[in-house]
Amino acid sequence: MAKRKKKKSSPLLHNITTQCYGQVIQSEMNHRLTEMTKLVAETESRHTGALMEVNRSRELIEQTIQCNRGGATGMHGFIGEKMQVYLSNAWDIMKGKEPVHNLIDDNGMTDYFRYDIPIQQKACISDNCLGLSHILDHSMKYPDFDGIYQIPKDQYNLLIWYQNLSPDFAVKLSKAEYRQYKKVMKYLPLLKGKKIEPMVVSYDEIQAGKAFQTLNRHKEGLDRFYRSEKSTIIQSHRPSIGQCAKSAGISAGLQGGIGLISTTYHHAKEKNGLDKLERQDWLEIGKNTAIETGKGAVHGAGVYAMTNYIPGMTANSSAAIMTFIIDGGSETVRYCKHEISRKEYCYTLLDIGADAGFAAIFAKIGGKLIPIPFAGEIIGSLVGRGAYSLIKGLGNKCIPMIDRRTKADQLLAALPSAG
Repeated sequence: MAKRKKKKSSPLLHNITTQCYGQVIQSEMNHRLTEMTKLVAETESRHTGALMEVNRSRELIEQTIQCNRGGATGMHGFIGEKMQVYLSNAWDIMKGKEPVHNLIDDNGMTDYFRYDIPIQQKACISDNCLGLSHILDHSMKYPDFDGIYQIPKDQYNLLIWYQNLSPDFAVKLSKAEYRQYKKVMKYLPLLKGKKIEPMVVSYDEIQAGKAFQTLNRHKEGLDRFYRSEKSTIIQSHRPSIGQCAKSAGISAGLQGGIGLISTTYHHAKEKNGLDKLERQDWLEIGKNTAIETGKGAVHGAGVYAMTNYIPGMTANSSAAIMTFIIDGGSETVRYCKHEISRKEYCYTLLDIGADAGFAAIFAKIGGKLIPIPFAGEIIGSLVGRGAYSLIKGLGNKCIPMIDRRTKADQLLAALPSAG
């Protein structure tokens, strides 16, 4: 039985699919980069806003120190209020939240608000019971105060430790610690129902001599957080092996599907009906579909990698290059098997490259002129192939004429000259 000539899938349909799929990859990359740029810009804006809060705190603390507000024994309290408000706001802004702290600063019942919740700060060591006696005095002076009390975070941690300490272990503390422990345990029952929270700073950090060092540490912390967030955004929006595999899978499915439909159509046309196909026909259909699926996988992975990793490379250009590589590779295999001559091989490579190049260029132009997803690329690709076919047709007509003219010139030159 004569060997059946191998049927290829439709070059036109394959070219259109190639350019459309390239546009899908280009759109995905553009969307990813746009999203990354947007998120980085938002992070930079939050970082700028957070640093403005730190600088505002620095200005107010400088004023407090310059005017000696509160004196040697009370200045740290005013410093602590400003740090708590503006550093809390700074970290909220940096984390994408709304700043909710508002400073009152009027020596009244409330030092500042969080949302609409009043907060009174007590940063004291004079009572030797973590400021609890001052909280009790405040609650008695302002019985209508129904807000929150805050104490430095190191004192709050010690308070929680004392609360959870067993009496048997407490007696093993040093004399100074045990005295403080007993005073804390004495005041705690008197403050039942009062809500106590930690500040964002410790007692030592709000002293006049260390306040600016504290602000600098928080600024450095905000800078580190910003750099980490920015790095995470960039890393999460980089091209990935998983996305490349996904692209290869989609391309394999598209090209394999085209190969299946095209090959089945050709076989059915030869046999005058799909029901006339034999086992050998289906084997050839399956083989061709598998080959086209493999080519599609390689094509999809190649277009994704070139578009995402080569600076300035567009998906249209990547698709054209991969078409040339894959189809040219097939022709190279045929040439190595001596199925085609060197002249046919070179001509076919030029044909494949020119065809893919025209389709890519015109698909790019079509996408610019027709701002409808895929429509511009499809129409452009069709026009490009048409233009190339026209040029190739004219060339095929002109080449024989040129060859005949060249031969005539050679004959005339061979004739002996008169005289």
